[in-house]
Amino acid sequence: MTGLPYLAVVLGRLAAPNDLQSVLAAGLYPFIVGGIAKALIAAGIVPLAWKALGRR
Repeated sequence: MTGLPYLAVVLGRLAAPNDLQSVLAAGLYPFIVGGIAKALIAAGIVPLAWKALGRR
């Protein structure tokens, strides 16, 4: 979460809104769906990889 404070500073220097909601909308919310998708894919692949290697 160190990127969000930096994003707020950059947005402020660009004269863009840098309140909490604007920062979250620009730097957090767009990445939630992708993060969840990657976590679900990893949760499906890891057990298959262990099974392919013959480990439990």
